[in-house]
Amino acid sequence: MNSKKSEILSQNNLLEQHKKNTIIEIKKLSYHSLKTNFKLIMSFFKNPRKQQIITAFNLIKNEVKTFLMLPTNRVLARMKLYQKKNYESLKSKFMGFYNNLRKYDIDKYTTSSWNEYNNKIEISFLPFPSFSFLNDPVIRSTMFVSSKVKWIKEELKFIESSFSEGKLRKFLVEDYIGMPELSNLRYSTSNTTIHHLYSICKFLHITKCDLNDVSTIVEWGGGYGDMAKILLRMTNKKITYIIIDTPLFSCIQWLYLASIYGSHSINLIQNSNDKIELLKINLLPVCFIESHEVRANLFISTWALSESSKDSQEFVAKSKWFNSKYILLAYQESNPAFPDAGRIELLAKNSDLNIERIHHKPGNSYAMK
Repeated sequence: MNSKKSEILSQNNLLEQHKKNTIIEIKKLSYHSLKTNFKLIMSFFKNPRKQQIITAFNLIKNEVKTFLMLPTNRVLARMKLYQKKNYESLKSKFMGFYNNLRKYDIDKYTTSSWNEYNNKIEISFLPFPSFSFLNDPVIRSTMFVSSKVKWIKEELKFIESSFSEGKLRKFLVEDYIGMPELSNLRYSTSNTTIHHLYSICKFLHITKCDLNDVSTIVEWGGGYGDMAKILLRMTNKKITYIIIDTPLFSCIQWLYLASIYGSHSINLIQNSNDKIELLKINLLPVCFIESHEVRANLFISTWALSESSKDSQEFVAKSKWFNSKYILLAYQESNPAFPDAGRIELLAKNSDLNIERIHHKPGNSYAMK
């Protein structure tokens, strides 16, 4: 009986320590941001010009917003403290998984730009990503929507017209793992999650797809796992979810999603013989794509396929989008970093997908059916 009490006391002490560490981490991130921006603001006022004063004002406004988000950050940390506990128990496995996967050649499927991004992220994330990894500069510049963008208001307005407030609170609420920058107090969420839900919402609005009729989703390029998380919240049943990505990002997704759902819900495929498991989140490194027969009801790729190699694009198109009935693509025009990006539109038209321009993001489009 005494040993049981001691165990409970020990667990409570551990939780209290986690809470204290949480507050320290949040304060550190906020202090660093405030200190950096304060120096910048003061330099503007030494030599004031109209544009500099406007920039300084916007920085002050953003810092006030960050300060107002602190209580929400703390509430999320307390509500989802189990994610920190899961992360602590899982992080030591990250390096072993990645060492096993990094030996496989993926040059056929990637671009020089993404090879460069992966190399930069690898430097920051090994031997394992920090708990606040969503604040890493490369992650923020490649897959996180800044709190400063203006077009997010238009996207939020659209999703608010499509779902009840109760559903939006469920779909949009952020998680503690990664410590994402919050931008919206009402829904305790980030611009990134708003943007992801907007893409899903546009797709549902145009195609009339009922997610409850979908049993398998394949996502090409899943970022850190945010899109998968949102779609799983939106379905009323267990489904099979498959994310195809580079070995590094498959490992990042494993750590992020396992911290949220538990490692028992995630299947990280580590060799060509590992099987895709039904009713789980399957993380399929792109090096094993040709050794696995992948089929889906819904195929999604938001900007990832357009940022992949021509071989990747041809492989997916020839698979008939993994035999999917429903397809959601987002892509940009070709540019120096991604010269084959514009090919997605031709492949989409050949498959009779509907093209819709994203007017608030010039040069970007959706293709769907």
